[in-house]
Amino acid sequence: MSAVNTIPPSNEGPERILIVDDDEARRRLFRTFLSKSGFDVGELPSGEGLLETANAQRPDLILMDIMLPGRTGIELTREVRRDPDLGRTPIILMTAALDDENSIVNGLACGADDYVVTPIGLAELKARIRVQLRNQRDRQLLRWAFEQRRQFKDESRRDPLTGVSNRRAGEEALQDALARREPVAVALLDLDHFKRINDTYGHPAGDAVLVAVAGALEGAVRGDDMIARFGGEEFAVVAPSTTLEAAAELAERLRERVARLTFPSETAIPSVTVSIGVTAWHGFGEPPEPAALIAEADRALYDAKEGGRDRVVVAQPAPLPE
Repeated sequence: MSAVNTIPPSNEGPERILIVDDDEARRRLFRTFLSKSGFDVGELPSGEGLLETANAQRPDLILMDIMLPGRTGIELTREVRRDPDLGRTPIILMTAALDDENSIVNGLACGADDYVVTPIGLAELKARIRVQLRNQRDRQLLRWAFEQRRQFKDESRRDPLTGVSNRRAGEEALQDALARREPVAVALLDLDHFKRINDTYGHPAGDAVLVAVAGALEGAVRGDDMIARFGGEEFAVVAPSTTLEAAAELAERLRERVARLTFPSETAIPSVTVSIGVTAWHGFGEPPEPAALIAEADRALYDAKEGGRDRVVVAQPAPLPE
């Protein structure tokens, strides 16, 4: 599980500008000025090889003439925007025609971030480049912040020992399924005689058993099912779109999967078993509260324990509405 990164990303070295312009004199002027302004500047005399060059150099901004030999700057802008690695790179288009409104509109519509009319004052050009680079940095920080938030939320919903979901996430998954008014099953699993394992072999061995059991459960459920550690040695499986009969079959598969677990001989840990209580809501009428469904599964789990452990007990289903 990855830790949340509290340090925002930063650029290393000078920011890179790629100039794409068939006017050699203007290219040289801009390259000299921008280099003296602290930028790392690359250049192309046409759009040929633009994607290859940009992918190799990874510019922070592309300054590109609209009227280029071969493909136009507008066509090249579309290509850059479609490239999965370059698609967010800021692009400033250049035009030498004051009344070339169609090209400007088309360029902005196809994904350019700004345009300049040449000849242009060098101070203004640098200012416009700085604005786009600042905007790009702000967008990167925003994406980073969203990713940090997503990671934090994900980690806050996971059990740190086993890596499966925690009780909060499991209860939310059950609540969501009930809110959608779809059939949903709940299975509560409790490791049999787990205290004896901790007392006999030590807590590190107990932790290893919990991790192994969680892995066995993950290998036996469907993609839409959620496994959650509810606390201590208790796990839950929330199975959307699952009838009581199908849930009983799933629970038996889980029980058998855990019973087949083996541990390294040096640990001396014997095989482990689980008791399982199962219930389900049929999807008709008013859905029950999540806590009520969990309580039903818990009562069935208690009966499984009382009945000798290493078994599945299915709760009596509620009658269907007439």
